[in-house]
Amino acid sequence: MAYAEIGKNIQAARTEKKMSRETLAELSGLSANFIGNVERGEKAVSLESFISIANGFSISNNLL
Repeated sequence: MAYAEIGKNIQAARTEKKMSRETLAELSGLSANFIGNVERGEKAVSLESFISIANGFSISNNLL
């Protein structure tokens, strides 16, 4: 799966939950700038960061 596709899925999940990047960043312990970079496919997301984002959504990883 390409970085851009993962980022689009994260962005879609965030948008569906009507959550801002800042809110997701706060809930996941990551920066809003990093989340934006991941959503645009500009940065790879490590497994640790991916899990932090999923925890921020309070959803299971298989939904992303």
